[in-house]
Amino acid sequence: MKASTVLESEIIEILKLQDSCPICYAKSKAVDSWIYGAFTNLLHNEDARTKLREGGLCRYHSARITEMARENSDIGSLAVTVIFKEMLLEQKRMLKGDARKGFFRRNRESNIGNCHLCRIASDTETRYLKGFYGFLYSESIRRMYEESTNVFCIDHSESLFKVLGTSESQWFEDVQNKKIGLLLSDLELYIGRHDYRNSEPIGEEKKAWLIASKIIGQL
Repeated sequence: MKASTVLESEIIEILKLQDSCPICYAKSKAVDSWIYGAFTNLLHNEDARTKLREGGLCRYHSARITEMARENSDIGSLAVTVIFKEMLLEQKRMLKGDARKGFFRRNRESNIGNCHLCRIASDTETRYLKGFYGFLYSESIRRMYEESTNVFCIDHSESLFKVLGTSESQWFEDVQNKKIGLLLSDLELYIGRHDYRNSEPIGEEKKAWLIASKIIGQL
């Protein structure tokens, strides 16, 4: 299938992947790409340092930066140590007087806080939700999704249901039910394989619980 826009090309590539919510994958990739790009040259990237200092980090993205630093020697602990020191100094300054009031009030008023990486994730989520909303009207994109092992998580399914038309919503409901049904069958099979009376080896169903972990939402 030939893409007509950059976003459509990106969506097609995501649908070629396996076992994930396409939008969750896009969000994670965008955040990880920013972390890698910023931290491999952080000491010379004042713009990135300013964004991190001013907004702080949520616990999730602080942990993700630490995890990536441990996994990737291109990032390493030095750059992370430098920015964590700068962020702590900035937050120490904000604990004083009027700055304290503005700092804590600002954090409470925003749904996504001030974490720069949360904003990247939120912007990416909006972009891809709009993209999928438009492209799910395309028969070729629908077919790609139907034939893929990707499944929209419950949160992003809800977001798409809110904007799809009646016939599109029915198609989406049918496909989601089929995909989740197949996953439930694999979960049941994996559970059954652990019965002491079972003599059959565990196969591809061993991945089912990991796939399910990516699809279950907050509800």
